[in-house]
Amino acid sequence: MRCRAIAVGLVGALAAAGCAGAQHARNADIERLLAASGFQVRLAETPERAAHLQTLEQHQLVAREHDGQTYFFYADAEHCQCLYVGDEAAFQEFQRLATQEKIAEDQRKAAEAQQSAAMNWGIWGPWWW
Repeated sequence: MRCRAIAVGLVGALAAAGCAGAQHARNADIERLLAASGFQVRLAETPERAAHLQTLEQHQLVAREHDGQTYFFYADAEHCQCLYVGDEAAFQEFQRLATQEKIAEDQRKAAEAQQSAAMNWGIWGPWWW
């Protein structure tokens, strides 16, 4: 079985700075997209599954081939104690949704910047009164 890491660069809108809370929120957003894309959630309900889950790359979308078919995995032993599993179609849908979400985030940021630039703060006087 050959393994190659898949860049989750399309989820750049979900990327956050290094603090643990922001990282957890980013992971939760990715997991929400995976579920919406058709990835199946497999819980680590047995000691064997829990132990195996710990050996997998965490919070990385990884592709593995099995019987000539490519499957995608995303392991989260820390929070949900689960493994997201999807086929090529689920992965394509994940990419589409992630791209859509990034575009929406970019548009929101642009609208906020435009509104802030349009505000004439000077005509409203000093803010300390």
